[in-house]
Amino acid sequence: SFDSDGKKALAEVGSTVNFESTITVGEGAKGYVYHDKMTAGLKYKNDVKAFVNGAEVPATNYELTTENDDTFTVKFKDTYTATLKKGTKIVLKYSAVVTNEALSVNPEKNTASVSYGSNGSVNTTPKSETKVYNAKITVTKHNEKGAGLAGAGFVLKNAKGQYYKYDATAKTVTWVANIKDATEYKSNAAGVVEAF
Repeated sequence: SFDSDGKKALAEVGSTVNFESTITVGEGAKGYVYHDKMTAGLKYKNDVKAFVNGAEVPATNYELTTENDDTFTVKFKDTYTATLKKGTKIVLKYSAVVTNEALSVNPEKNTASVSYGSNGSVNTTPKSETKVYNAKITVTKHNEKGAGLAGAGFVLKNAKGQYYKYDATAKTVTWVANIKDATEYKSNAAGVVEAF
């Protein structure tokens, strides 16, 4: 399942968007395959990694391919998944860069699904879709009389109580727990901030 904040992600061209998806292992299920497809405005960074209980799963336990029109496909080996208890969560983490093909009017899409075999049949989970928007936000800070407030500082906070942090060098966005680590923006002489 995708983080709800991922579904509302705001990203500019050149920025990196991080994705995370979880597979919950079922009783006796085999042939776990993770399918991911990105639209043209997202360029996959070839960095998918799998984790169980916070520890990285050795790459020898799965095969990376591209099936059909997937951007990438992760095929887990039955010999590995057979060692996992029912209910174990396999977390896949990967990222993509927003390309100049992204349009501000139409969100880019990252679509994922999982297929697996159980009791002789093949099952596929419903597709989970994350939309990535390329947007620009303008904020105007003003005083109680409506005049522009120069030098007013602020940070962004999401619904989980995390703060927005932007790395201008790497052009990446992360959400941090401590407000001291957040990126602070200040308004210009007219009280306007055009930082996003």
